[in-house]
Amino acid sequence: MKFHKPGRRGLVAVAAASLMVLAASGSAYGSGKSGQITTSAVKGYTKGLPASLSSLYANSADILGPSAYSQWKPVKTPWTLCFNNSYLGNTWRAAALAEFNKLAQQYKRAGLVTKYLSTNSNLNLPTQIQQMDALIHVDHCSGIITIPTGTSGMNAVIKQAYLAGIPVVDDLGPTSSPYAENFDENWYTSAVAQAQFLVKAIHGQGNLLDVIGIAGETIDVEYQAALKSVLSHYPNVHLIGQATGQVTDSVAQSAVLQFLSTHPDTINAVFQEGGMGAGIFAAFKQEGRAYPAINFVGSGSMISILHDATAAGQNVQFFGQTDPPGWTMEQAFLVLVRILEGQHPSNITIFYPPPTITPANINSWWTPKLSATTTIWPEPPSNPLPTRVMNGFFSNGSAPLPYKAKG
Repeated sequence: MKFHKPGRRGLVAVAAASLMVLAASGSAYGSGKSGQITTSAVKGYTKGLPASLSSLYANSADILGPSAYSQWKPVKTPWTLCFNNSYLGNTWRAAALAEFNKLAQQYKRAGLVTKYLSTNSNLNLPTQIQQMDALIHVDHCSGIITIPTGTSGMNAVIKQAYLAGIPVVDDLGPTSSPYAENFDENWYTSAVAQAQFLVKAIHGQGNLLDVIGIAGETIDVEYQAALKSVLSHYPNVHLIGQATGQVTDSVAQSAVLQFLSTHPDTINAVFQEGGMGAGIFAAFKQEGRAYPAINFVGSGSMISILHDATAAGQNVQFFGQTDPPGWTMEQAFLVLVRILEGQHPSNITIFYPPPTITPANINSWWTPKLSATTTIWPEPPSNPLPTRVMNGFFSNGSAPLPYKAKG
């Protein structure tokens, strides 16, 4: 069993804040709501899943024990739904928030939601803990979706939500808490595939630049571990350096441009952790350098750049495994709805297969609305987790409550 390393951001303050949260609330378990709490995988935890999904659980850094919500009782409607967000400084997070608001409005029109709220801590972990605490004890949310800062800093306050009878679903930001339901991509497995693509694209030799997203976050920890593992098998691929892009194109462009200005060596490949491809390529173009082989996560701007380059006959080597913000938020939202309805997830982590983007299928992702500066995140041409497949993650899975509303 592997656990996430704690984030490197504000650990002392986080520990103090967590203790304050624990001291401030003496809530008991919701009546009949507690499930089996463990962080150990059990035999058969992927039973009922197709091989394409059960294989995603190999080499997982997410916890894999039985879900804390395996016996959760239905929560009476109308609900108050809440989104506890850690950052709003890039287009992915903005799109995720927009999708949450859209879905909540639809459920409100259907009479299933009375109120919906969202918070943003701007990567300040003590602030996010305080905001979550208020959602629990002041706003009395029926259920909470969170994208947490770090992997363990919010564990105490997530437990408080559970004890108060409030289910918590992590949207692509898994924690090491056994009290949250993770909806996630196996970042380590994805990062290994992406790093292997890059080293093969440059034939196992050359210089590679590593562009970090948000240092210490779950994706950063797992991506860096995966890159280190892959590079250990390719001694002729040299990690020439690192830059930090905060998963934001403008920040990545500035950081990479600064790096390139002091490193005249040829850079054959760039490994990145998030939606920073357009910024990275803009820096290379500004410096008059050829585009390197790159991995990316499906931003509209990057799809546009790569589509145009491919159409123009340029041999740009790329491999995308995307986590569209609208689709992933929708799925996390529906996981929360299922739990509130009384559906019982079997495993504490629900992994989804990330759709891939390659030169062979990029045209199916591209639309004329996309440009090099767009903030649009294209959604997958087909649903990677249709209802019948998602049902397999639940012991009593069925289609969740419909919208029952126009729009």
